[in-house]
Amino acid sequence: MKKIQFGVFIILAIACNPAKHEDSIKKWKNEILNTEKEFEASALTEGIPTAFLTYAADNAVLQRNDTLIIGKESIRIHYQDWPANVTLTWNPDFVDVSSSGDLGYTY
Repeated sequence: MKKIQFGVFIILAIACNPAKHEDSIKKWKNEILNTEKEFEASALTEGIPTAFLTYAADNAVLQRNDTLIIGKESIRIHYQDWPANVTLTWNPDFVDVSSSGDLGYTY
């Protein structure tokens, strides 16, 4: 029985390796920042409407002028008459991600 308990401890110690966890968080943050850069590039080359429609989830929510735009179809309608000469540059100042990697954000 002691051998089994010792084996479980080793597995838990390996699974809880803080250096590996920090590497994962760094990787996820880089993925988020790369996606932000791709979004900005798309907005500059393809236009703002295309960028939002490409990168928005089907259930995305945007706030514009005290109005919530809910869902990809509503985003498409909102941007359908968007002027072509309007540009967007975007460079987040901060990125963070949850320890589980299932939630991340920038601002």
